[in-house]
Amino acid sequence: MRMESTLTRARDMTRRIHRAAGYVAISVPGERTVEGETRQCAHCGMHWLYVPGSGARRGFCMKCRGLTCGKTSCDPCVPHEARVELMEGAPSGAPARRYMGILGEVEG
Repeated sequence: MRMESTLTRARDMTRRIHRAAGYVAISVPGERTVEGETRQCAHCGMHWLYVPGSGARRGFCMKCRGLTCGKTSCDPCVPHEARVELMEGAPSGAPARRYMGILGEVEG
């Protein structure tokens, strides 16, 4: 029983991680239309076209269990929501303030 529930949780997590964050259709007159699923970086919020086997360097954060875009600024675990709160000037007691040491100056 326990093994089965562990496998079920692992399958559910895999589905959640690989779930599309969006869908894009790029159309340029006279050229082919590019369509596909997008994924979103858990740390900076950037979207990218998901192309399995493309060779693009992407990452996975074990702390927040989310996909990352692969930029070096996204290597430390600072969730996208916390970055936005800090840029908006979160109050000094806000949970986002715990990431200030990691980010240093807030990216603008």
